[in-house]
Amino acid sequence: MARHKLTDAECRTASKDRQDGAGLFLKVDGGSKSWVYRYQLRKQRKKVGLGPYPAVSLAAARERHREAETLVKQGIHPKDQWEMQRRRGAPLKAVAENYLQTKQKLKRKGEAGRWMSPLETHVFPTLGELPIFDLTVDNISDALRPIWNDKHPTAVKALTRLGQIIRWSGGRDTRIDVTLTNRVAENLGEVAHKVTHHRALHWKQTPSAYLAVGSTRVQLALRFYMLTAVRVQNVTRMTWDEIDGDVWHIPDGRMKTGAPFRVPLSPQAKEVLSRVGGKGDGYVFPSPQAYKKGLISENAFNKWFKDHDWPTTAHGWRSTFREWCVSEGVDDYLAEVCLQHEKRQKTVAAYQREDRLEQRRPIMEAWSNFVTGISEEDFADTLEMKMGTIRKPMSEAEATKWSRGSKLDLIDERREER
Repeated sequence: MARHKLTDAECRTASKDRQDGAGLFLKVDGGSKSWVYRYQLRKQRKKVGLGPYPAVSLAAARERHREAETLVKQGIHPKDQWEMQRRRGAPLKAVAENYLQTKQKLKRKGEAGRWMSPLETHVFPTLGELPIFDLTVDNISDALRPIWNDKHPTAVKALTRLGQIIRWSGGRDTRIDVTLTNRVAENLGEVAHKVTHHRALHWKQTPSAYLAVGSTRVQLALRFYMLTAVRVQNVTRMTWDEIDGDVWHIPDGRMKTGAPFRVPLSPQAKEVLSRVGGKGDGYVFPSPQAYKKGLISENAFNKWFKDHDWPTTAHGWRSTFREWCVSEGVDDYLAEVCLQHEKRQKTVAAYQREDRLEQRRPIMEAWSNFVTGISEEDFADTLEMKMGTIRKPMSEAEATKWSRGSKLDLIDERREER
């Protein structure tokens, strides 16, 4: 049967019904035009509308026509199938994408698919195309059971976010069971999960770790991170216009708490910035080679620690800073504010809205003095304590140069080439 008889020009100028082939017609009724598919099923002649023209273009009409033909071959009336789908709602994946648009408080609005990632990996492959009305305790449990024990935190994230989507949909359609994910958790059962914390250095080892860092742009960013103890993405996305003298203003859009934050910059932190260069309105630590918006990867710091055999992660460094605060008798509340931690108790938070900038300044200066003040002997002792060895330990000549005060000029060329 001949197909695709019409052209776009013929559709625009048609003054009477025109046939595109295989049962697809452009129906002309006075000044309006619409697409109609005529077919025969169980010896009965039927027709179904595919939408108005030109809102539904010729190409779109042909796509809907192919979908309708497939249903007819399966013995299904297209109109009945589409009506059933309309009653059941859009597929889960489409609903999730719509819900994500409402999540304005997500870090960077869910950029890079982080919020959706557990669903994309463990839920959508089997349930993504199902209408939300077709979700059941059994099919959700089947999707998450393979990771419920072995990757329990990821499974919980996937289930929690699926529950948010379902409850959001239930607020718009009372036919949706908003308790579904609660019953899934009960169905899958409890898991004896052992919490694994980020690896972290003992606070006494931090000066040696800082000393081992070179002076490439990425490494200067790592130095700045070590001195400020903020979150990694605050540093990788930092711009020059956020700096005002010895204060760094982090906007609310980059804060996990959703509120702007001020960081007092120690002399050592300002010295690092002075070595970067390229002031202006752009990023302080740009990476023209990076595939993602010219930014340093948030995994770059972890990679440096791993490549040089330091038993810590970037996030673990913040834990080390917290332990140092305990050892120095730093006020608990001020230590938490330094780490940008939000008070969990709403009553306490309501009365403690000050960021205590000037009270935090001597703490961060003391931390910077500690991290950057180390003798050659202490450095050697720490290397022996450290798990493994650095690929290219600092030479005696380099250590001597560092001890004279040229800390940030130290560059291990061979190590950086790798």
